[in-house]
Amino acid sequence: MAHLPMALPLGVFLTVFRNIKVLRLGDNFRLKPATSFRAPTKASLDGLPSLHTIETSKVPFFYHFRKVPFPSLPTLHVRNENFVDWRFVYHLLQFLPTCGGNIKRLTIFGTVVEPYAGNIARALHKFMKLEEIVMDVIDLYRLLPFDPPLHPLVTELTLTNYAPNSFPSANNFHESLIPNLSARFPRWKSCAGWGM
Repeated sequence: MAHLPMALPLGVFLTVFRNIKVLRLGDNFRLKPATSFRAPTKASLDGLPSLHTIETSKVPFFYHFRKVPFPSLPTLHVRNENFVDWRFVYHLLQFLPTCGGNIKRLTIFGTVVEPYAGNIARALHKFMKLEEIVMDVIDLYRLLPFDPPLHPLVTELTLTNYAPNSFPSANNFHESLIPNLSARFPRWKSCAGWGM
C-alpha cells in the first residue's frame, strides 16, 4: 500500500512501486502531469507486473494509468462516489482495455451512468475471465436493457443498495430481478433471494 503526500512523475511511481501487490488510492493521490514527450521507459513498458488488487475512486488514477500494463491483475474495485459523474465513467472506459482481459473479480459502484450504460455493458462483456462481480442494484438496472449485460462466465453476482437514487414506485424491478437473471443466465444453478 502506498500513501503519497506529494505528486510524483508516473515513471518514478512505476519504478519505485514496481513490485507492489495491492494499490489503494485515496483522495491525496496525485501524479505530475507529463509536460513534454518522453520515450517510454522500461518501467512504463513493464507496468506493475506483481499487482493483483486495485482499489480506487478517483478520476486521476484512470487518466494516468490508462496505458500502463497490469499483466497479472485479477481484482479491481472501483467506486464512483458521486454515482452520476460521467467524467469518472469516461476515464474508466479508457482504462478498462488495459486490464480487462485478466480480471476475475470486479467491484463497480456507481459506474453505469445512463449515457454510458451501453459502453459499460460492451466493456464488461470483454472481461473473458470474469467470475465474480459486485455492483449496485441501480447499476444492474441500467445494464439490463443491453444483451448480454454480463459475460456468461460470471458465476457470482453480489448486489448492493448504496445508490442515492431510488426506483419509481410503479417499477417492479425488485420483484422481477431474480426471474430476469435466471432467464438471461440459464447456466446458473440458482439465484438466491436478496433483501433491500
